Amino acid sequence: QTNSIYSNAAGQAASRTAATAIGKGMANTNQVHARLTTAGSAATNTYAAGIAFAFPNNGKTDWHLPSKDELNQMCKWQRGQAWVSDATICNNTGTLNSGRGASGFSADNYFGSSEIDNGVAGVNLASFQSFNGGFLGGGNKSDPGFVRVVRAFG
Repeated sequence: QTNSIYSNAAGQAASRTAATAIGKGMANTNQVHARLTTAGSAATNTYAAGIAFAFPNNGKTDWHLPSKDELNQMCKWQRGQAWVSDATICNNTGTLNSGRGASGFSADNYFGSSEIDNGVAGVNLASFQSFNGGFLGGGNKSDPGFVRVVRAFG
């Protein structure tokens, strides 16, 4: 699915900035689910946001893919980097966090729920964050990659 999850250009433009912020991952995941499963009849196990939407861990139903900014905070936490500001970009410094919930991360790219405009009309990329060097970017939605479902973020 390479096209935007938003049905029109106005929806894309209005959501692009807000949909990257902390607290927007759940709304993004719900939007993807509504567009692909509810309206598009795709099975939830065929795309990452659908898997997150349907994730039943511990009976909780509020799992989602993190937004771009939430991914950045996760990367900093996993790399053991002290919080300076939300705008500080994760990098490859710090000691890897081995605390509760920190195991299982790979030093690789993790995809999030935010869309990145690649400048081609109607085609948008999925945001990703490198948990090795901190690089933020966008990749094709059909590219294989890692995801990490999260719950409330704040």
